[in-house]
Amino acid sequence: MGLNEHLFMSFAKNAYGFDVPYSGVVVGDRDFHYLVKRYDRYDGDKYEQRDFAQIMDIQSNQKYYTTSERLFDAIADMVKCKEERLKFLEFYLFSFVIENAINYYIQALESIPSEFIVPTNIVLSKESVEWVMEMNENPPEPTQALIDLMREDD
Repeated sequence: MGLNEHLFMSFAKNAYGFDVPYSGVVVGDRDFHYLVKRYDRYDGDKYEQRDFAQIMDIQSNQKYYTTSERLFDAIADMVKCKEERLKFLEFYLFSFVIENAINYYIQALESIPSEFIVPTNIVLSKESVEWVMEMNENPPEPTQALIDLMREDD
């Protein structure tokens, strides 16, 4: 799970330019551990941090059972700048697509007889993990093909 979280955040940052906290993974004995750099502390100062459960005044364990409409209303109430509201919407849509892809994958796994499922594992050497971390910290320039794909003039 930790590796999934890190890949999601890395993809959000590097492929789409979202402003997300720095994160990384540490290889444990049997799993990856997900680390996020604190973004609510700087130079001895503490900054207020609230999640959407707090903003919508719902219990933390209920935050995945609310509606998009309620979330959008909370954003509209809290964020007055149109450009910032658009950033929230873009990240929401990105998250929605990733979440649905994972859900479809899980549903497919549940509907296929187990004897036909080949378990997937990502096994990385120490060098590979270091390479992934280096690529995350210093991503390469986009290729011309990616630039052409993302061009907005069409």
